[in-house]
Amino acid sequence: MASLLFSGTVLKPQIRILNATEDGVPLLCEVRDAFPEPSLEWRDSDGNVSSATEPLVSKEGKGFSVSLIATVTRTRTNRFQCVATQQEVHHRTTSEVDVPGKMFEECKPPDQVGLLAGMFVLGVFVGVFLIVVLWFIRRCKRDQHDGAAPSNNSQTNPGAPNSHVVGIREEEQSMMINMDQGAGRSTG
Repeated sequence: MASLLFSGTVLKPQIRILNATEDGVPLLCEVRDAFPEPSLEWRDSDGNVSSATEPLVSKEGKGFSVSLIATVTRTRTNRFQCVATQQEVHHRTTSEVDVPGKMFEECKPPDQVGLLAGMFVLGVFVGVFLIVVLWFIRRCKRDQHDGAAPSNNSQTNPGAPNSHVVGIREEEQSMMINMDQGAGRSTG
């Protein structure tokens, strides 16, 4: 005895809103245990067909389960419709979903203005740091050059470590002695 299949059995499509991505809000449409196999498509509120992934079809018992994901972006109404059609039996059924507007705000890529401002501030800090480092290096080189003893002084004691430093200290001491003597005369 042959079993009879009831034609045109497709339940209303079930819709789920998935987690928002940078590309938009993914919507999942599923139909279970339908026979004959239905085709699914997503439409916006103006009836335009939305691009979607390839449908996933599986045979379950005597029917088919089909799922389809479309990633949608903000529209005038944010209302989308999943349409299940069984061409062989001229049957169509739909389900609708209103995607909350705040979900599309989660789709935005990182704030470009904030990113640029952060990069600018970082650039300023790096620039100031480099200027300070270069200034310090030049100052150290200048101090070494200005503070070096005359070349004939270094020849008198070539083996002495830091002979140019000793020379600086002696000059400073003699200047301080001269200043002290000058100050003593003016008070006396």
